[in-house]
Amino acid sequence: IRENILIGSDRFFNIRSFQSKYFTMPRHLHAEYELVWIAGASEKIIGEVIKPFTDGDLTLIGPDCPHLFIADDATMPTMHFGATGGSSSSRGR
Repeated sequence: IRENILIGSDRFFNIRSFQSKYFTMPRHLHAEYELVWIAGASEKIIGEVIKPFTDGDLTLIGPDCPHLFIADDATMPTMHFGATGGSSSSRGR
């Protein structure tokens, strides 16, 4: 699933926080980089690699890299940013 991240042309990044007993976002990708800090523990699937993550892990995901976080009761503040500031998806891509 391709997720469209909207970052205004006057901004370099978008910050969101997800807190849930169970994450519902399916495996997805987007044109932006994603920096994720995790409070909780379980597994992450980045590209074709499945790895455990623990409380306090920081993960940088490159553009167009499929990913999924599987967690029970975790918080994930995330930052999305484009390579040159202002997301390509916010410019109509």
